[in-house]
Amino acid sequence: MNVVQEWPEPPVRVQTLADAQVIPERYIKLPSERPHPSSAAGGAGSVPVVDLGGLKRGAAERQATMLAVSDACRDWGFFQVVNHGVSLELMARMREVWKGFFDLPMEEKQAYANSPVTFEGYGSRLGVKKGAILDWGDYYFLQLFPHSIKNYDKWPSLPASLRCARALMDHVEPIPDAFVVNVGDQIQVLTNGRYTSVEHRVVVNAATERLSMAFFYNPQDDLLIHPAKELVADGTSPMYKPKTFKEYKLCMRMLGPCGKMLADAMEAT
Repeated sequence: MNVVQEWPEPPVRVQTLADAQVIPERYIKLPSERPHPSSAAGGAGSVPVVDLGGLKRGAAERQATMLAVSDACRDWGFFQVVNHGVSLELMARMREVWKGFFDLPMEEKQAYANSPVTFEGYGSRLGVKKGAILDWGDYYFLQLFPHSIKNYDKWPSLPASLRCARALMDHVEPIPDAFVVNVGDQIQVLTNGRYTSVEHRVVVNAATERLSMAFFYNPQDDLLIHPAKELVADGTSPMYKPKTFKEYKLCMRMLGPCGKMLADAMEAT
């Protein structure tokens, strides 16, 4: 699969859409794809909350904490963690500096516009499928580690305090200062379906700005993703076909956010 060099249609920024007060047709989801209120999504109380402080205590508490994480990955694919060890000051500073960037004039942000080749920089769409229905959201994507793939030309010079971060995150009603964790497709494949990746979305709010920060931990491009043999029962076949992470990433860049389509495409037939 070849990497597309340019966006199929010119990107439109959220600020431009908001100023126009008109929603273009390509941002209108089909009724079947729109979020609907549901008793199953009743807020933070519905989603497991794991206290990572237990990992620093005795053996029994460590075991209980790891079991809680495992149960959440198996039953939900989505959970929140508290006592994660990241300082509240650092979290507040990250929100402040990224809000500072997105509040800059459009011409300054456009200097860091991205392309489909790497997606690094300031962007407004994921996927290069022509005519696709798009999500309404701007983002800034940066490679942080390893240092060998870090592109310093894509790190904004403004605001001056912005030197180490990345942007996009949460869902449901988050607990203050907690992190929201969701299982990715690769973990679902690696565990042969024992842990499940979760389809999730963020809904725009007409009255309030939203700034989310997401951190993605990805394998090397050439790593073959397949079910661990220890998790495939004797006498059965793996549930998923092997695929390198690069192949998976290229599919994601081509199709953009598409729910469980990519994980489903890896299922063995």
